[in-house]
Amino acid sequence: MAGSCVVNYGNKVKRIRKIVIMWTADSKGDVSYAFGHLNGDLGKVVVIPGEGADQPSSGYNVSVLDAEGLDILDGVGVNRQENYATVLGTAIKTVAGLHTLLIAKAGDSKKGTVVIHVDTHGF
Repeated sequence: MAGSCVVNYGNKVKRIRKIVIMWTADSKGDVSYAFGHLNGDLGKVVVIPGEGADQPSSGYNVSVLDAEGLDILDGVGVNRQENYATVLGTAIKTVAGLHTLLIAKAGDSKKGTVVIHVDTHGF
């Protein structure tokens, strides 16, 4: 599992930091990308599929694993639709340190974006 990602760690606006991860799947339709800077309370997470020829396959999966291998999205990123953006609802939880974005079953070289909002209160 490889694929590639471009990450933009946005500036904090008040206490909220927005991390934008633009991904491209490998030939098997997968992505595995380690990233950091998730320090605070997890806010909304938005999954945006690519458009046209870049659109992922229906039923693709999105996970964000913490250092212990737990999905901080609580499994709500599985079985995504390919044709519209989705705000994922998760329980409020504190996150910190290194995380890994996993995309599965997206299709060969398909693309999308994951936007993670973190309330950095005091971090």
